Amino acid sequence: MNQSSRSGNDSPADPHGIAQVLADLQKQYIHGLPLKAENIEKLWSQRQIQDIETEFHKLKGTGKTYGLPEISQIGEVTESLCESGEAALTQALPLALRLLRKVHQLRSQGQALELQSEVDFQELQRLRSTLGQRS
Repeated sequence: MNQSSRSGNDSPADPHGIAQVLADLQKQYIHGLPLKAENIEKLWSQRQIQDIETEFHKLKGTGKTYGLPEISQIGEVTESLCESGEAALTQALPLALRLLRKVHQLRSQGQALELQSEVDFQELQRLRSTLGQRS
């Protein structure tokens, strides 16, 4: 296909429409966040802590990839709390799952979550700090 037969939607700076493809991928990722949260809840009901840690590790990486730094931050803090064991997760998981669902809700409406001002995120950070001091 030559340049003249491309649709008029491609900009000169992005002739292949990559920005639109990335935006679509981000929307799909955001749409899938509730399913990710449900999967983590299922893993928790089975006390599969290693698998939960893996899921938060994936979130840590994919959040940045999809342009959602708040997902990466939630993933990073919660992944580190997984290493502290079941008692830490009992406190951390409800906070992290609420945050994931809130990111989904806000991002679905085209808004970002100001994570640092979120009480649930502050509590996650406090837990990590407290448990890290005991190690």
